[in-house]
Amino acid sequence: MIGRGARPTSPAVHLALAAAVTCCAAAGCSDPEPRSRSSPTVYVTSGFDDWILALDASTGELLDTLHLDRRFGEPDEPHGVAVDPAGRHLYATLSHGQPSLWKFELPGHRLVGRLDLDLRGAARIRILPGGAVGYVPDFWRSGQGEVSDVAVVDLEEMEIIHWITECPAPHDALPDAEGKRLAIICPGSGELVTLNLDSRTQGPRFELGGMPMNAAWDPDPESGTVYISLKGVDSVAVVHTAGDLHAGGRVRRVPVGKAPTQLEATPDGRRLVVANRGDRTVSVLDLTEFELPELHRVELPGEHPHGVAISADGATAYVTWEGTTATPGGVAAIDLASGRILWSREAGSYVLGVAVTPDSPSA
Repeated sequence: MIGRGARPTSPAVHLALAAAVTCCAAAGCSDPEPRSRSSPTVYVTSGFDDWILALDASTGELLDTLHLDRRFGEPDEPHGVAVDPAGRHLYATLSHGQPSLWKFELPGHRLVGRLDLDLRGAARIRILPGGAVGYVPDFWRSGQGEVSDVAVVDLEEMEIIHWITECPAPHDALPDAEGKRLAIICPGSGELVTLNLDSRTQGPRFELGGMPMNAAWDPDPESGTVYISLKGVDSVAVVHTAGDLHAGGRVRRVPVGKAPTQLEATPDGRRLVVANRGDRTVSVLDLTEFELPELHRVELPGEHPHGVAISADGATAYVTWEGTTATPGGVAAIDLASGRILWSREAGSYVLGVAVTPDSPSA
């Protein structure tokens, strides 16, 4: 139906980052003279520090720090982050206090919009392929099974244009490569709900169980296949949402590491990268084989892998780890051909979201 329906921050984390992070105004900040860069930029959110770090994608060098601190002394938790397909704007969600969506101009990181969301908690921000519309689900974890919403946002005007009300505690709402179908992931009911965006009608629903968390569509829209992390059963669900029944049925499970969270497919549809929160590893799966064999199991330098972003050429994955109350979070760049870590760095406390620009920005 479409309608309207704390952990302490470790002092060690701040000491480790104090030398690298610049002081900025609460409304957002940027380098006084943004530099031309030959490589894309990676953005990571530090939830307990209320900042987003901008890093050079090829080296991990700190380029800029954006502060999103609306309540002094309280963590507002920047959670999800996304770059629009043209690489012109960066979007970020704040999950606590007054949940909100922030919009920054690229390059330069000028704050150009902020929208308060009538949600109990804003999860990820996902963007329609054309860049005009965003989807922010209300991951209402304490709702005890009550249905909550996905906010549909006009990203040009930064206003909510309607609400999608389908299931309890949606955590991800991802359009496919053509922008014709939307996959809503519902941990509160163990479901995948699909919507036809052209007609705003409901498509098939799938009972998944296992606490589904995040989705990745196959880049080929004709396949109608979506991959979903199942946190509770240490696997990825492969769901065929359209067409005839496939070998193995409409839904099957592929084992990965413990408690998978975010996952992304490479643009060529050959690899799937899965962050395994429960065992500090990353699974790289081969999508060209029916069984989705694991090509690499990469161990990260820190605890609780969380976010995944893929470079435009499909060669590199950027994966965050949250850290703990005593250890910092961070981000690593992984070469997908070899499974080798190219670089890694600390990035704050409770590091969740990650995004990468589609090409090389310039001033």
